[in-house]
Parts: sequence; structure tokens; C-alpha cells
Amino acid sequence: MECGPVITLPTIMTGTFMPGVGRRVTLRDVALEAGVSIKTVSRVVNGEPAVNQATAVRVAGVVERLGYRPNELARDLKGQRSRTIGLVISDISNPFMASCAQDAESDHERSARSGRRWGPGSPAA
Repeated sequence: MECGPVITLPTIMTGTFMPGVGRRVTLRDVALEAGVSIKTVSRVVNGEPAVNQATAVRVAGVVERLGYRPNELARDLKGQRSRTIGLVISDISNPFMASCAQDAESDHERSARSGRRWGPGSPAA
């Protein structure tokens, strides 16, 4: 008995793509799964308007399904900026100093979420 040709479906058609164990999902993984370019995925993730609505919905679905999270360290390196602050504290075991460090961290996180700048010349400086 002879069978017809074997057709192998790419992962974009089967919805079965999973990254290797211990490996982060990348823009490339999302692009392959969604059948679009890496730049298109980047545009969707960054909320740029130059993407067809149906494509944006498809890519967003793949981002959600695969659990893609932007690599903030890579983003900072690419943008030549950092979203980190440095504190010099003489004695972190001192409850007052530990409290100051926690307050600075909390305020910095709130500022980052709200889009407020934190640094020289900003209202928080």
C-alpha cells in the first residue's frame, strides 16, 4: 500500500511551539510562531501603531500563549540607558537605613510604572 507525500506542518500552523527547557522566549520565537517578522513583533510589543490590526491581535495572542516577557537588561543596553539606581549606605543592618533603601526602591518602581523620570533634573531628584 502506497501513501501520499508526507507533509510536515510548521509550528505556526500547529500551535505546539515550546522553547527549550530553561530558555527564555525571544522575539524570534514569537515571530516564527506568529508567521511574521521580528520587527513586526517588536512593533506590537512596543505598542507602535504601524501594524495591521488583525496581525497585532494574532501576535499578541502568541505573546500571551508563549509567555514572552521583554528582557529589560537587553532593552537597557540597546537603548544605552539604565533603569537602575545606586545607593551608598554605610550600614544596611541599621533599621533606619534599611527603611530608607526600601522607600527609595518603592518610589523608583512607582516612578517607572507611571513613566515619571527619576534622576538629575527630575522632580524626584
